Amino acid sequence: MLRRTNALTSIALVIATLGTGAAVAAQRTFVSTSGVDNVACSVAAPCRSFGAAITATTSGGEVIVLDSGGYGVVTITQSVSIIAPPGIYGGISASTGNAITIATGGINVVLRGLSLNGIGATHGVSMTNGNRLSIEGLTIANFSGNGIFVDAAADVRIVDTVVRDNGNYGVQLQGGASGDLVSSKIFGNAFIGVAAEGAVASTKSTVVVTDSTVSGNEFGIVARSLGPATGNTRVSVIRTTVANNATTGVVAVSGSGASAVLTISDSLVASNGCGAIQSGAGSVFETLGTNTLRQNGADTCGGAFTTILGF
Repeated sequence: MLRRTNALTSIALVIATLGTGAAVAAQRTFVSTSGVDNVACSVAAPCRSFGAAITATTSGGEVIVLDSGGYGVVTITQSVSIIAPPGIYGGISASTGNAITIATGGINVVLRGLSLNGIGATHGVSMTNGNRLSIEGLTIANFSGNGIFVDAAADVRIVDTVVRDNGNYGVQLQGGASGDLVSSKIFGNAFIGVAAEGAVASTKSTVVVTDSTVSGNEFGIVARSLGPATGNTRVSVIRTTVANNATTGVVAVSGSGASAVLTISDSLVASNGCGAIQSGAGSVFETLGTNTLRQNGADTCGGAFTTILGF
């Protein structure tokens, strides 16, 4: 009898909750240019903005773009995937702050198929806390700061992505970030195309660049640790073209007792102001003798290389 009473009480509570119109988060929600932000964000009644759709989505769920348009800047505070399917333009134009901000510990975020355009904003994607970030098939352009900025001990995956014409870095990873950049194009950024930075004490930031093109930046690919002494970097470059960067193609630079190691194999370094630079007592430049280093203003600069096996 007691068990039956408890069951009836539970059913009554569910009915009472539904009667109040309380929203139940969904595993998959939708946005559309014809949508209106609401509590459901269903395919039949989509929302208008990414922010509203995330609120209606369970942790670890998906927000799907139904048709081409702009969906507003967003701060992500839970695990979620935001997906624009092939053939649909899922845009964010940002005039201030960042297009996408991630600053919540322990979350996993997937961004797929989006186009981020800076019209005065600082960063395209800014992550200062979190567990994992996957950037798949994005175009990120015209931000005054960085296309992608990560300052967190997070796993970062960047695949099939274009990062171009930003005012500082294309991709900057620091704070213990561990990154893989694959089959991507990093073009025309005003400072550095891709960098691992040892700017945070007691961290080692790493990035592996594979099957990519880094071109037309001031500096191409950089392992940089200028202090503190316990902030270190590791960069690996594999089957990648580093070309037409104004100052230098590939760089290992250290200071203040920190270490910076850059390893390069099976890659082309050509038509840069300088091909390769190693600078600072804690810097190491490693090659496996399988690269092509040609037609740079100077192929190597900045003094003797401590570890180089011939390009």
